[in-house]
Amino acid sequence: MKQEDKRERRRRLGLPEELTPEELEAERKKAEQRAAQEAARKLPAPTVVPDADRFRDALVAVKKAHAADAAAVTLCFQTLFKLVSNVATAPDVPKFRRVNAGNAALSARLLPGSVDFLKAVGWTEAAEPGVLELVPGGAGEQARLAAAGAQLHSALHNPFFGAL
Repeated sequence: MKQEDKRERRRRLGLPEELTPEELEAERKKAEQRAAQEAARKLPAPTVVPDADRFRDALVAVKKAHAADAAAVTLCFQTLFKLVSNVATAPDVPKFRRVNAGNAALSARLLPGSVDFLKAVGWTEAAEPGVLELVPGGAGEQARLAAAGAQLHSALHNPFFGAL
């Protein structure tokens, strides 16, 4: 039906019913451009991180355990977000992959239970006591860090985070 309508319009305009080779080439190029634009608009398939629920559960546990001190919880989540985002944005910098939980300034900002979150993300106990280390190049590391960052962002900005 569409082709018949096209032919009828071309007849009324005094043009030949069939497209010329130049017009066919122009139509083909337009179709390719539309297909490329459509492909660019599509979002990539989300990467499923199986540990994302563990991240959320660890954050909810910290929030519920310290519900009376909302400012401390916010400061803790901001600190965790900074630790995760530093590694995500600069994965080759070794200092971002080590966390000295025994550091007085850091331990004042991190609440009990936040180390569980870091361990869920991938930090492990180092040879030194009180030091956590994120081994580089783990499988799906960037996806884990992105999922952890998303959970922390939600915990910081969603007033209903952990309410249910």
